[in-house]
Amino acid sequence: MYPMRSIELKEVIASLVHALRQPLSTIGTSVYYLQMTVSPDLGELRDQLARIEQEVETAGRILTDLGRSIERRRDHAGVPEETVSSLSSTNEEIAEVTY
Repeated sequence: MYPMRSIELKEVIASLVHALRQPLSTIGTSVYYLQMTVSPDLGELRDQLARIEQEVETAGRILTDLGRSIERRRDHAGVPEETVSSLSSTNEEIAEVTY
């Protein structure tokens, strides 16, 4: 078996970054929606939603850093620009469209 070439590894990582952003975006949007609709009297639930939101943001930053790292190391014969994506919409923009 041949070792994976650097270009192939970059493509795999870029694909994973993109694939992981999709469920994180959905989770983040759902948390945002719930925070806007849940009664302020439900303090424990609001605390848990805030904790989930914080973890989604952390995971998103990790993916962004990984994507930028790949982008910086990409050579001209390597991974196409569109492979490394960035999440440009905010939760508010997504929620307006989704809900």
